[in-house]
Amino acid sequence: MITLYHCEAARSFRPLWMLEELSLTYELKMLPFPPRVLAKDYLALNPLGTIPFMKDGETRMTESSGICHYLATKYGPTPLVVGLDEPAYGAFLNWMYFSDATLTFPQTLVLRYGQLEAEERRNPQVVADYTKAAAGGGGRGRHGGDIVRRALYGCRYCQWLRVATGRGYWSS
Repeated sequence: MITLYHCEAARSFRPLWMLEELSLTYELKMLPFPPRVLAKDYLALNPLGTIPFMKDGETRMTESSGICHYLATKYGPTPLVVGLDEPAYGAFLNWMYFSDATLTFPQTLVLRYGQLEAEERRNPQVVADYTKAAAGGGGRGRHGGDIVRRALYGCRYCQWLRVATGRGYWSS
């Protein structure tokens, strides 16, 4: 049986959602956040102490997007995944991992130095620079919002974005 270790409002929500979408049977283990501090025994299972953590037989995984990809390909087929034989497969994988690999860094800096640090440690310049970057305005984050919209324009696999945002960026 699949076991997912989860914390409220954490990235483990992604694989939890995928488990539900695929109607898979699973065991959900709720942990306090952060588990590496508040559930020390969890480190015996996952030495990283991070969430999510999924066990499926001998398979152990800690990356939310990777877990979703694994579940969809192992327990599919599902319309949530572009097939290996479809022309858009490479683009699908690129965007599947884009949020973790590319957007997390500027997002983390904006949150840390704009909201999470004590007032005296906050840095408005970092927030301004990385907010601009995440929106596609240049710098490290030249891959932000406007670039995402341009890249996905006309993407038939992204029709849900039009519905979700109420905007007409995608026409197919």
